[in-house]
Amino acid sequence: MKKAILIIALVVGLMVIAAAIFIYPYIRQIELGKSFCIVIDEDEVVDYNAVDQDQMCGRVHRMWFDMIRETERDELVRYMKENNYIIAPGCYHLRQGYKFDDLLKELKFKVITQKEKSDRTELGKSFYIRIKEDEVIDYYAVDQDQYINGIPLIWFDGIGETEREKLVSYMKENNYKIVPGRYHLRQGYKFDDLLKELKFEVITQTEESDREV
Repeated sequence: MKKAILIIALVVGLMVIAAAIFIYPYIRQIELGKSFCIVIDEDEVVDYNAVDQDQMCGRVHRMWFDMIRETERDELVRYMKENNYIIAPGCYHLRQGYKFDDLLKELKFKVITQKEKSDRTELGKSFYIRIKEDEVIDYYAVDQDQYINGIPLIWFDGIGETEREKLVSYMKENNYKIVPGRYHLRQGYKFDDLLKELKFEVITQTEESDREV
């Protein structure tokens, strides 16, 4: 009788262990929350300040480090600040429930160079502007601040007023619009920097007619 009870107990124990092994990955997935990707471009300098600030990509809230818990983000910011690190360019697959140790395993860091420090100081913060396929962004649109439900959007008012005026004049003189796409700009960009970063094309007759209507 005792032997039978021991065998039953052993079988039940093994079944519990097997069930735990089977269920654990699913529990872990729930614990870590939703997954998301952060893409850092080659020309971006993502230091502790950038990690600590929410980001906008044109008119859309950019997937960023505000997706993880605030305590873990604070720990990441402190770590990067103490070590003078930036995050290396790349695509990083993260999860909302990641702890600081998980972030260290997933992210790649490198020490910020003197040139990157200088660029960051001279050119100011970076920001993104996204032009949709169905948008005609001519000189007038560039010259107007943009709002959605009364909230100001990241737009060309992010650069200096003088450089913005030069861009508006250039586009008006050439009857240009900005080609749809995602543009990475910096607050301190000069007019020549904008010409290198932005892509232009002549407004078509159809677009001209639609704009007049």
